[in-house]
Amino acid sequence: QSFRVSRIVSNLREAIRGGGDAPAVIDLTEVARGAAGEAARSMGAAEQVFVEADGPVMVWGGTGPVELAVSNMVRNAIEASPADATIRVEVVDSEEWAEVRVEDAGPGIAEKDLERVFEPFFSTKTERGGTGLGLAITRDMIASLGGETSLENLPHGGARACVKLRRWKESEASS
Repeated sequence: QSFRVSRIVSNLREAIRGGGDAPAVIDLTEVARGAAGEAARSMGAAEQVFVEADGPVMVWGGTGPVELAVSNMVRNAIEASPADATIRVEVVDSEEWAEVRVEDAGPGIAEKDLERVFEPFFSTKTERGGTGLGLAITRDMIASLGGETSLENLPHGGARACVKLRRWKESEASS
């Protein structure tokens, strides 16, 4: 219970601290790699989490909010997956947007719950200490940066959580 309360307080403090920051240019790959690694190590699952990225991906974001978002998604993926399963974290970029995708090997989310997972205090894991705040805080912090957060079931099983942020372009540096 003390770990659960500590996590709630940490998430709320980060949301308050990071919520008012103006977006800045950050390397999404670097931030995602660090946050995923730290989350995995803290849960004793460092050997299960693999980050795939082709190189630096510069986006408009905030280091604190993006770290917290990736950390929440990786923790959820580890908790949803069997103990020996692989968690895949991928940084994907396109012309306008970049995404961090976290795929787990769990059972997926019940269709009736997919629409509610981002509601504050809604949790599918209340019996395991879930508070229903992680995804709600993640969604709000990413939205404050002009980004989007989503969660979907995968056709082969498991779920994919995504954070999507607007790409930074060199031409914007002189604007």
